[in-house]
Amino acid sequence: MRKFIKMSLVGLNILCVLFLFLAHCSRIISPRDNECLQFIGLAFPGIIAVICLFFIFWIIKGSKWKYLSLISMIIGLGMIIDYFGNPFSWTGDKGTYSAMTYNVRLFGFYQWDDNIQIRDSMMVQLANADADVYCFQEFYFQDRPGGFETFPHVLKATNTTFKHEKYTHEFKHDQYFGVVTLSRHPIVNRGFIAFEEDFNNYCIYSDIVFPDSDTVRVFNTHLASIHFRKDEYGLLEGKDQEMNQALGSVGEILSKLKNGFDRRSLQIERIMNVVSESPYPVILAGDFNDTPISYTYGIVREGLDDAYVDCRFGMGNTYNGPVPYLRIDHIFHDNQIEVETYDSPKVPWSDHFPVICSFEINKDK
Repeated sequence: MRKFIKMSLVGLNILCVLFLFLAHCSRIISPRDNECLQFIGLAFPGIIAVICLFFIFWIIKGSKWKYLSLISMIIGLGMIIDYFGNPFSWTGDKGTYSAMTYNVRLFGFYQWDDNIQIRDSMMVQLANADADVYCFQEFYFQDRPGGFETFPHVLKATNTTFKHEKYTHEFKHDQYFGVVTLSRHPIVNRGFIAFEEDFNNYCIYSDIVFPDSDTVRVFNTHLASIHFRKDEYGLLEGKDQEMNQALGSVGEILSKLKNGFDRRSLQIERIMNVVSESPYPVILAGDFNDTPISYTYGIVREGLDDAYVDCRFGMGNTYNGPVPYLRIDHIFHDNQIEVETYDSPKVPWSDHFPVICSFEINKDK
């Protein structure tokens, strides 16, 4: 019986190591070729946790099987660092410049009872950030007197002068929704990357001239969302009443996830093609709707560094929703941008937390 239990544990340990390998494959194989790998990538924290438990267990037992978990973690160290950050990362003094990305969720417009309070609280957060560049997603703007004002408040809070805006939707009563980049320094060129398969999302880029004539191309993107219904979120949160309503929709949830993986893979490939042609140092920021163990993240990391990995260690979630460990808002940069600090304040005003990093520009690299 003891031998059977041991061999069962060994088999489970081997299975977890296999899943770790498949999680690595999720970063290099497009979901258009194999979408199952992306679902395994979502389970990465659990996979690593179980492998670590096995490692401790085999050490206690004095078994040579400890080397299976140890070797797999060493081989997967790059993934582990991308997900959890670098335990040996160093955070210096605040850099000369700073950038912020924030999915503002329409500044709370549809939360009718509290939208003014939410908007004004977010303005305080923006002012406290004191950034040089702000990249907003789900920016809501109403261009008529007496409406839900956002732009005047945002410009005042951010103390910015230059803007680049691209709205994916224009509603009646002069209402707009999209991505906006604001800068305290001149924007000398503006461009955008359209996603032909998805008119709901965009990527814009702005060439910003910082003091001392250092030009940086800042990309601001919002990749494809999943668009879960309330009952489907109930299933993810484990609420009994809403679970009963949603259990019949598990197939639809998986289909939405797969569709999101596919759309984002096309979008990020298009973005990185443009990034690779930039004549200036690059910052790529926004709501990517994908974790570090995904094809989207893996494609970006082939050419850019992650500000989180530069400075932090831990779970670092940026999604303020029912799944607590998701880091899906990112600031990436090339090697001419040296990130000094990273922060993601856990403020409740949106379903995303803002991400702020400070940096220096070193064009000699």
